[in-house]
Amino acid sequence: MSAVSQAEMRSAKLAPEVAKIAAEIVTRELEELNPGSYGPVVQVFCGTLNCVGLGSRPMPPNVRVVVQMDVYDTFFGTFVGYYGIPITVDITMRYLGK
Repeated sequence: MSAVSQAEMRSAKLAPEVAKIAAEIVTRELEELNPGSYGPVVQVFCGTLNCVGLGSRPMPPNVRVVVQMDVYDTFFGTFVGYYGIPITVDITMRYLGK
């Protein structure tokens, strides 16, 4: 998302698709962590807004991805809890705006 063109970032059709691809990449990378039956919840933001196309608004200074998931321990079972270990990751990167 940080290297997406300004045309894609402004487009109401393209921006959500690019955000969807970014979320899919994150989800696939996390599959081996055993996120349980629900999988991770991935949210992609363009600045402080959801990536739905900026139109004529100014380009965001950064892009952000938030991941929330529960990881289950296959060795100790329910020792760490029936609902797994909750993990939240919040990553912000500068938008390059090419």
